[in-house]
Amino acid sequence: MFLDGDQMRETNRETDSDLQETRKITVRVPRALIESADAAAEQQGQTRSEFVREGIQLAIELETMDDAFAEILSRAVHSSSETTQPDTDSTADTDVEFLKERIRTLESLLEDSIEKL
Repeated sequence: MFLDGDQMRETNRETDSDLQETRKITVRVPRALIESADAAAEQQGQTRSEFVREGIQLAIELETMDDAFAEILSRAVHSSSETTQPDTDSTADTDVEFLKERIRTLESLLEDSIEKL
């Protein structure tokens, strides 16, 4: 590990973050949570930093998936209320294709997240 002021580079494992400049942060965490995180990191063969970085990334991905799911539900509800009108066939088809694409995106994000676990 090389320290340069606030900036830090880890050299002991090759990950995506190795190629990026990183910054050291300080976070207050309950002792029990740290102990659990350290045990989980050790079990996965990771450092605490790697484990925390991965956890932050997963939280961001889950938030993205949650937002996308809410949008899918909103469009599905909106689409189903419009299908009672005779001229909405093309709109309904477009909405169905949009929903299929969003579901594929969510599946891909979920698979990536599961692989990281």
